[in-house]
Amino acid sequence: MQVRTLLIALTSTMVLGALPATALDLWQSDLRRQLQDEQNCDPNYFTGMRTQGVDDREVVAARAHCRDGRSFDAVRGDVWEPFVVWRRHLTLVERNQTVRNPPSAGVRLMRASLETAGRSYV
Repeated sequence: MQVRTLLIALTSTMVLGALPATALDLWQSDLRRQLQDEQNCDPNYFTGMRTQGVDDREVVAARAHCRDGRSFDAVRGDVWEPFVVWRRHLTLVERNQTVRNPPSAGVRLMRASLETAGRSYV
């Protein structure tokens, strides 16, 4: 059991680098809460965690992997700012449900104007 604990500690130290545990806990809990509130995502784990000092700010970037298979990239420019979050990719289920090549807004507008004029769109 002690060997396993030591191995986990060494692995997490290598992955996270010199980031203090308290700072890590702070931004992970902030990102976890924001993803739960905004994206209905329960993060399972984080990858690609990077921090960089820019001027007097600490920029944090990470990828969150939700329990339902979705992934989100997130960046925060300062401790007081919320994360900017965007969807990484669609799950296989979502890809199968996605409409291929939906009509553009211009085509939809043209169809609507022709229908109101009593003409049909081919």
